[in-house]
Amino acid sequence: MKRKIKMNLYRVTLSGTESFFISYAIAKDTEHAYRIVRTWFDQKNYGFYSDRTLKKVELIAESLDSGYVPDCGTRLFIEEK
Repeated sequence: MKRKIKMNLYRVTLSGTESFFISYAIAKDTEHAYRIVRTWFDQKNYGFYSDRTLKKVELIAESLDSGYVPDCGTRLFIEEK
């Protein structure tokens, strides 16, 4: 049986002041969510280096195998292929 990795939806806010420095990432934890967003900004050389530093990461929704309500109050459903 294939084991599922719990994935969550995070809102990642970077230090830049413009709204395009707010992104959403599906990741297993906050560190990975920031890494996904930061890598994209670095690869595109988008904004100043100081704009790409982390301001905050917020948990928006959690994927759960159980029927319980997630800690953040919102479930994340991901289509399986």
